[in-house]
Amino acid sequence: MTSKFKMALLAILVLAVAVFVWYSGWKAGQKKGANSIPASKTENTQADSASQAEEDLAQATQEFEAKCANGEWVKIADVQGDLTSVAGKLRRIYPEDEVSADLQGFEYYIESASANTALSGNDLSALENFESRDVEIQGVKSADGKSTAAVQVKCAGAETDKSAIDARTKLMDWLAANINSIAPAKAPYKSWVVDTADFVDDKNVYVEYYDAAEDDENSNVEEDTSRQALIQATPKSGGGYDVQVLAYWEMGENDYVLKSGSDKFENTEDTFLYQYDSETKSWERI
Repeated sequence: MTSKFKMALLAILVLAVAVFVWYSGWKAGQKKGANSIPASKTENTQADSASQAEEDLAQATQEFEAKCANGEWVKIADVQGDLTSVAGKLRRIYPEDEVSADLQGFEYYIESASANTALSGNDLSALENFESRDVEIQGVKSADGKSTAAVQVKCAGAETDKSAIDARTKLMDWLAANINSIAPAKAPYKSWVVDTADFVDDKNVYVEYYDAAEDDENSNVEEDTSRQALIQATPKSGGGYDVQVLAYWEMGENDYVLKSGSDKFENTEDTFLYQYDSETKSWERI
């Protein structure tokens, strides 16, 4: 075999190896491209998932509120024994809470004027939405009498007073439509939008609102424009309300700062809190 022939054969072998390596890399790239998802598509999928999760949560909240207002029972667990009923405010016990000895070691209890009743059970997750609401619970007393094993729960009392609910909704709709004429100060950028309404009773309500400029994607507003007013609203015979602003707050560095009036209900624990959805123009109890 001549040296020229050897050199030619070697060149052919080198070329063959190079072609093989190139083809293998190209094939792997094709396969990877077929199995990979473009970044933009991944981002869109994540956005769609987040949007769907929000819709599902909103729907679940609406369904719960409807059941609550109608006083429908929600099952918690199957427990053998004679059923007993207890009614009052459903309270949740958090680690930092100081409670009496008879409630220690429990997660929930019913607070009533006569006595507190500890609630027991392996899974009380169904009670989460009922926290701080008037409820009725059916359950079975434990052998030691220290707790009641929860079987089912429903909203009761003020939570199912449809005339009161309708009155609050009517007032909230009116506040949302008239907040710019009620607020003590004008919106710094666009106009005021109601965020929440927290009812102390049928006519005294804390209203939180903010500048609509914050909802504009193209806005360069960086400050928190939130305001709060304690409003007393009395229905007028001809429609609408007589309104008095009892107190007014502006957002400070970390929290609201009282600018005028006095907070006469600052120690009130149980209120009816709603949030306004400006897109659907509806209220959600939170």
